Amino acid sequence: MLKKMTNRSCVSFGAGLLAIALVATPAFAQDSCCADGAKGEGCADKGEGKEGCADMAKGKKEGACCKDGGEAAEAAGQTIEAALFQATDVVPNAYPLDVCAVSGGELGEMKDIVVKEFDGREARFCCGGCVSKFEADQEKYWAKVDEKIIEQQRDWYPLDKCVISGGELGGMGDPIELVYNNRLVRLCCGGCIKSFKADPVKHFAKVDEQVIAKYAADYPLDKCAISGESLDSMGGPQNVVVANRLVQVCCGGCIKSVLKNPAKYIAMVDEALAAKKGTSKKGKVGG
Repeated sequence: MLKKMTNRSCVSFGAGLLAIALVATPAFAQDSCCADGAKGEGCADKGEGKEGCADMAKGKKEGACCKDGGEAAEAAGQTIEAALFQATDVVPNAYPLDVCAVSGGELGEMKDIVVKEFDGREARFCCGGCVSKFEADQEKYWAKVDEKIIEQQRDWYPLDKCVISGGELGGMGDPIELVYNNRLVRLCCGGCIKSFKADPVKHFAKVDEQVIAKYAADYPLDKCAISGESLDSMGGPQNVVVANRLVQVCCGGCIKSVLKNPAKYIAMVDEALAAKKGTSKKGKVGG
């Protein structure tokens, strides 16, 4: 269980917080397939915390009955991506590691996981005592978190060129590895940092497109990691990029669950990749 502590509301997401890709997602109105009250036919709560959406009503568009995809998307063209940012309990750049930001111990090993935001960036802790230590020396602990995030995401980074200049990474010395709100971006030089920070949403969108292009064809799961339904059962799959990794789900209703606990679903993809490639070692497989 997650215990969430906040210094600020999640209702307003700053430009730097968007780092997920929901590609070719149509607009849906919440509960539109259940307007006639036939909930047993079209909408069924499924799994822990109503995480999934079961059989869709005949003739209804995919994802329309999934309540858990954030606030309802208006019929006038609002995508699930846009609607998601109206929700009050979703942080798109959720903490991607499975260890405490202070102790390094496995999250959930001792007790409930403690979640707290610092200026819009999320960190997770094994206990309240670690929160106090983190607050006392944020620079030290963020540096340690960043090291782990770079190690976690570097091999999966899909580009060999700078997302700002288009120059080859390594062409001007070692690439700059910048962790921005729990995401790694690799740049050709320090001069590109300012340009990236001026519009991180735009530049992460380019990274996300390449993550999907590179890893979708060899995605190892044919069922949604959340609902257990076939990925194409609702017109999908929906592509979610989190921590520079691709996780596919069956519908918009399952996206929020991935964002709440990215480490869990990244681990599921890793296990499936290892089984598919015949290796028990975690990390980059194939690609």
